[in-house]
Amino acid sequence: MSILKMKANRIAVLTDFGTQDAYVGLMKIVIDRIKPGAPVLDLTHEIPRGDIHWGAFTLMTSLRYFPEGTVVLAVIDPGVGSKRKGLCIQAGPFWLVGPDNGLFSYVLRDYPAQAIYSLENPGYFLERVSPTFHGRDIFAPVSAHLLNGVSPSDLGPALTEIVKLEWPEVKTQAHQMQGEVLFHDHFGNLITNISREDMEACRNLKIGPHENLNCSLQINGHVLTEISSTYSQSQAGQLLALWGSSDFLEIAVNQGNAKNFLKAGKGTQILLKP
Repeated sequence: MSILKMKANRIAVLTDFGTQDAYVGLMKIVIDRIKPGAPVLDLTHEIPRGDIHWGAFTLMTSLRYFPEGTVVLAVIDPGVGSKRKGLCIQAGPFWLVGPDNGLFSYVLRDYPAQAIYSLENPGYFLERVSPTFHGRDIFAPVSAHLLNGVSPSDLGPALTEIVKLEWPEVKTQAHQMQGEVLFHDHFGNLITNISREDMEACRNLKIGPHENLNCSLQINGHVLTEISSTYSQSQAGQLLALWGSSDFLEIAVNQGNAKNFLKAGKGTQILLKP
């Protein structure tokens, strides 16, 4: 089946709404009104408020696990109510629905857009659109209509340009790499922009999933001498570096919090030497 003709069959939702309030529930109720019984999967609703970069990274590292035909409904929208556009993007075997603020930038590195549409047809929105809740009134109904077979081209005019975030590239020189911390997760692990693929290209080697790598890693005055493959290779409370489940280099403290231990965060520099 052609990717462009593939039928949308479920919705996966990512937001920064949290779960204390009714926002996520209302989006699901709207979806069920338009497409009763639609499968709706929750990726996360705990992206830090307004952090478009974190949301973009989460989508990039998660999309490969979604079933083909998934509509990705993503709402991190500090510009809601402004002149920013709403989007429906066909990317590989997926549809991406959400605000035009860079949220889909990193996903499109791996799944280039086949078509992009601006959401401008009010026939596929709720009758009353709040200027502060497009997730409920525009993006949720559009996602449900896609499951009902509505063509993305019916949603609004095609676009060729959208807002894109710049990926923070790793700097390399003579087998030396300089990267930075992008985010920290719930455990306080520091997630960097250095991927296993970056390291393999820089060092001209292949790193197996259970293989340690000797190197000098410097961060905030601390030096590590290897990249481990598992947490169990360190003692409780010990600082370590390892490849996270998305194959990006992470700095962690076994059963502890690397963010607090290192007093590090977004933008903290990391230097890797052979």
